[in-house]
Amino acid sequence: MRNISFYIKVEKITCEKWKENPLLAANLLFIIRKFKLLPLMEKIIKNFIKIVLALTIVSCAAGKKEAPPEVKISDDEAKIKAHDHFLKGLFFQSDEQYDKALIEFYEALRFDSSAAEIYNSIAENHLKMGHYKSAHVLLEKALKLDPKNKEALTLTADSYFRLRKDQQAVDAYRRLLDVDPYNEEARKILMFLYKKTNNEVGAAEQYEHLLRIYGHDSILLNELIRIYTRNREYEKAIRLYNRLLEEDSLRSEIYYQMGDLYEKMNRTDSAIVYFKKSISEKNDFLPSYERIALNYRLHQKWQEIIDLFTPLLQYEHTSTTARIMIAESLYYLEKFDAAREMLEPALDQADVSWSIFDLVGRIDLELKNYESAEQHFKRLIEKDPTNRTAWLFLGFTYSDRHNFKQAEETYWQALKHLPTDPVLLTFYGQTLYNLDRKEEARTYLERAVEYNPKYRYAIEKLSLIYRESGNWEGIISLFQPLIAQDSTDVSSNLMIAEAEFYLKRYSAVEEKLAPLLNMEKVPWGVYDLLGRIEMEKKDYDRARVYFNKILESDRKNRIAWLFIGFTYSDNAEFEMAAETFMQGLVELPEDASLWAFYGITMQSMGKPEDAIYPLEQALKYDPEHLNALTTLPVIYETLKQFAKSDSLYESALRIYPDNDLLLNNYSYSLSERGLQLERALQMVQKALGVKPDNAAYLDTIGWIYYKLGHYAAAEPYIKKSLEIQEDSAVVSDHLGDVYYKLNDTSSAKKYWQKALELDPDNENVKKKLKEIQ
Repeated sequence: MRNISFYIKVEKITCEKWKENPLLAANLLFIIRKFKLLPLMEKIIKNFIKIVLALTIVSCAAGKKEAPPEVKISDDEAKIKAHDHFLKGLFFQSDEQYDKALIEFYEALRFDSSAAEIYNSIAENHLKMGHYKSAHVLLEKALKLDPKNKEALTLTADSYFRLRKDQQAVDAYRRLLDVDPYNEEARKILMFLYKKTNNEVGAAEQYEHLLRIYGHDSILLNELIRIYTRNREYEKAIRLYNRLLEEDSLRSEIYYQMGDLYEKMNRTDSAIVYFKKSISEKNDFLPSYERIALNYRLHQKWQEIIDLFTPLLQYEHTSTTARIMIAESLYYLEKFDAAREMLEPALDQADVSWSIFDLVGRIDLELKNYESAEQHFKRLIEKDPTNRTAWLFLGFTYSDRHNFKQAEETYWQALKHLPTDPVLLTFYGQTLYNLDRKEEARTYLERAVEYNPKYRYAIEKLSLIYRESGNWEGIISLFQPLIAQDSTDVSSNLMIAEAEFYLKRYSAVEEKLAPLLNMEKVPWGVYDLLGRIEMEKKDYDRARVYFNKILESDRKNRIAWLFIGFTYSDNAEFEMAAETFMQGLVELPEDASLWAFYGITMQSMGKPEDAIYPLEQALKYDPEHLNALTTLPVIYETLKQFAKSDSLYESALRIYPDNDLLLNNYSYSLSERGLQLERALQMVQKALGVKPDNAAYLDTIGWIYYKLGHYAAAEPYIKKSLEIQEDSAVVSDHLGDVYYKLNDTSSAKKYWQKALELDPDNENVKKKLKEIQ
């Protein structure tokens, strides 16, 4: 507040003097009230005024007679009477006798209703007595008489403020400041009200007004900048920062703040310019380095980060931040040795940051320095057992070496500290899956999804387990939360559509895929599913339309080539199927599946010799290709190449010991030759454990019992096989053989005749029928 000095000249006060200046005493009281004099001075002056007023009023009353009431007085005399009553009112007011003061003021008003000061004084006394409504009416009258009356405006504003009528108070203080723009007390209260009512616009106006009055003021500028920033008026904030740049000592920080604002405006390039200006003002201003690096990281500009921090490392050789940022960039550029070397000096410091241990551990993991990586992550865990990243990477040091048992133990210990962490639960579940403990894996992956239904990695891992068990409804429920979060999520929509496909709800598939067909670049999986639906409907021409759409944009899409081939082979158009697979092999000469199905097509065309080369090529490019492993040994058998057949079966069963098709085919091959019948029996029993109602498997076990001489045991299996597959010439022939051994020649003849009807060129059956005649 400004310092106010004043000088009061005490003169001899007479009735004439009061007539000349009747408001002298009142002015003294106003001065006391307005400038809030020290209590002692205020008391002295108040007492002095009381005495002077009392003596003067008595003197004036004794020396002059009142005009009779019925006599009309002049305007001058009325003003004198008004002044007299007004001064008496001030006397009572100064003595806090507000009721008596009001009487005098109202008397003054009766003689002079044009004086705003009288209305103000009446209103002030009403306010002191708590009569706010009456006070406001009088203050409005005072303001009508004198719209710029500071006293009336002040009283109005203060009364609304005390009544907590914030909006009315704001309006009143604004009117007061229009008249008295330098009233700091009023402006402070108005600012308080704006903050209280969250009126940032009003607050900004006041700060702008203060800046116009007082000129450059750092405190005011910063307050206004904060308001503009909170309200995202970034351009206005930047304008004020440019004014602040006049203070050289703050230039680096100001440029930094301007860069921050440009970043909020999504003007990244401008932000980086100002962050760099900040660095040019102060070359070790770390916050600007970090913000630039953050922008570069988002766009994976690793070399730019290295170029940025290398000069800082020259200024600050021990700068841990610079070393970490450079080393991390080298890590992502896969320059692991250089990254490791950059961090070596930091490892020798007394208090090593946990982020250094973390980064060094990850680098060692990439360099396959597993023992070193393991030690770094263990040190992190010792410092903080709740460090999820350390536990995860410690687990990776074991799983990368296929030490899944140790990885399992690591994640189990981690979950003791972080039992609800979805990431740890996911990797624990994945490790259990690698240990072939799929049910336990499913449990923990489901728990991970429960804690975070939108954690995609857990969802994808769990969906693989659901896929293996055919839990298509489960897959739909897994991906629904991702769709709810983003309806345009292509991957999730395709997963749900595929699940609907396997549930044979084709209309639901088409409905789910319809929006994806409107995309500028339609995902190939959309055409794949639509094509497979048409294949299920046996509309092969339409199916090929969809698969060819895939090839239009990607000639090397193996799925499209395979399914186009299937549209022909499923329709027994084997020549076209073979041609399609060959075209695919021109584009993908090392694709095992294309080679395998080309070979299978050759077999279907009755060309077993031509099938051998493509099937062998398939196993060359993928030694574990199941279709090739199940088909090629059968062809070797057909060509009487039993050594090759048996060798391939043995190799295949080492890879797929529980594959029911391999087990059945090998056991049948052995039974046909009368070899290893007990082993063959065990293999086919294992196959039937997987598919107990498979007609071929039932025939195989019955035939092995026949070969073992257990004819009664053979009969029910082969009979059941024929019930399932009535048109099998081979099974009818086998059942005839069984009945013949059981001395039921009538039944034997019946089934041999049926076999001959199904295979009229079977000379062996003809011979048996001839012999039984």
